[in-house]
Amino acid sequence: MFSYRKQSPALVLVLLGVAGSTFLIFGLNGLLSAPSPVQAALHLADTNATSAKPPFLIAVVLGLTVIGITIALALIGANARIEIADGSITAFDFLGNQIARGSLGSAEILPNTTRGRRDNRTIRTDGGDISVKLTIDRYGILWAAITGKDRVAEPAAYSPAPNTFKSRGSQIRIGPDGICELDRSGQMTLQAALDQIVAMSVVRSEDSDLFIIHTTKGTIRTTLSLKRSREFGREMRRMLDSRQTCP
Repeated sequence: MFSYRKQSPALVLVLLGVAGSTFLIFGLNGLLSAPSPVQAALHLADTNATSAKPPFLIAVVLGLTVIGITIALALIGANARIEIADGSITAFDFLGNQIARGSLGSAEILPNTTRGRRDNRTIRTDGGDISVKLTIDRYGILWAAITGKDRVAEPAAYSPAPNTFKSRGSQIRIGPDGICELDRSGQMTLQAALDQIVAMSVVRSEDSDLFIIHTTKGTIRTTLSLKRSREFGREMRRMLDSRQTCP
C-alpha cells in the first residue's frame, strides 16, 4: 500500500500552537484580572473604563484563530491522503472521510493544459475525480504508479546547461543528464534523468523560493535565494515547457 499526504511539518505545528496558546492566555488573563500598575502605565488599562479590554479581546481572537489553523493543518496532515492498495485508488478528505474510490486500472491523470503552471492535477477514475496538489510528497511516484511508467513519454526538446545551485542544506545540480540532490556532506540523495522529472511547483516567499521538483525517483524540496531561484526556475520551466505534452 502507498499513501500520499499533504505535508504538515511538525515544527510549524508546534510553533503555531505555542503562538496561539500564548496569545490566548495573555488575552484571557487580561480580561479576567484587574489592571496592573504596568498596564496602567502603558495605557493598556483604565481603572475608570473598559479601555483595557479591546487589546485583550484582540489577543483572544488572534489566539483562537491561530489554534484553529493549527488544528486544521494537523487534521490535513493526519487524514487528507490518497492511498493505493488492492488494485484500488482512494482519496480521503481532512476529516478522514472517503471522497472517491476507483480501480487503479481506470485511473488516469488528465493532461495539464496550462503548460505546467497549474499547481494541481486531476486524477480521473471510474469512482470519481481526485484533485491532487503538487505540494504533496512523492507526486512523481504517484504519477508512476498510476501511469505504469518510469519516464515521461514525451522527451524535453530543451536541456539545461550544467549548473550547481546551493541551498541552505543541500546542493542541486542540473544539466543535460538530469537533476541530482546532494546533502551537506556531498553524498547524493536523489538522482533523476530529465525525462523522469514529472512536475514542479514553486512556493514563493519574500526573500526566497521553495522549489518542489517531482520525479519518478522521489521529490526534491529546495529553498533558493531569489537571485539564484530566478535562474533555476527559468531553466527548469524552459525544460518542462519544451515538451509537447505536460504530465
